[in-house]
Amino acid sequence: IRHIRVVNKTAGAVTFSSDIGSTGAGAAGTDFLGNGLSVGANSYVDWYGQLRMDAADFLTAIAGSNTALVIQAEGEIGVV
Repeated sequence: IRHIRVVNKTAGAVTFSSDIGSTGAGAAGTDFLGNGLSVGANSYVDWYGQLRMDAADFLTAIAGSNTALVIQAEGEIGVV
């Protein structure tokens, strides 16, 4: 993954947490892209980098509201 954008489409700030792990649930020490990160009203947060994930990795996210945030990501898929 090279770019992730978290968009808040509401009129109030919303908190956001993200984890990378071997299950769909977050676990201690797996924080990625904020732990309780606040995304401002009608705003967004960008992350740029190079994140390699294996087939067994899950990128999970939890927001303060189930419908407030939109997560967009772009990257490449490698096939061996």
